[in-house]
Amino acid sequence: MLVLTTSLTYTNFLPPWLLASYIIREIGLVGGGFYMRYKTLPKDAKFFDVSASPSLNANPNLISKFNTAFQIGIIAQTLCQMITGFPSHDILFPQFIASAIITIASGASYLDGSGLKRIVKTQILKRRKKSE
Repeated sequence: MLVLTTSLTYTNFLPPWLLASYIIREIGLVGGGFYMRYKTLPKDAKFFDVSASPSLNANPNLISKFNTAFQIGIIAQTLCQMITGFPSHDILFPQFIASAIITIASGASYLDGSGLKRIVKTQILKRRKKSE
């Protein structure tokens, strides 16, 4: 989705600030995940070794699911506008604003850490046994 939104921004079909809101949210989610991993990691464990220490699992909340659907809708409408000229920019622009607001709200909803669930080592081992 990043390549498509970047391409649409480059061709002036999406505003740059909308792309920026998408990218900032994603960077915030990845950065927050790394921070939470760092804070919950035992001192003797390696950062990327999930077999030796508890890990975190991101659980998307309802606003994030709605945000993803809304972003896909924006992209579909923008592609349709490129091809057919419909819907007009006057119809799309308020949706761009709404998408940016929903994207910011979605990113902010993870700030309290409620979207992350700690997985203990026994759960990881159970999953490995099921997959074998």
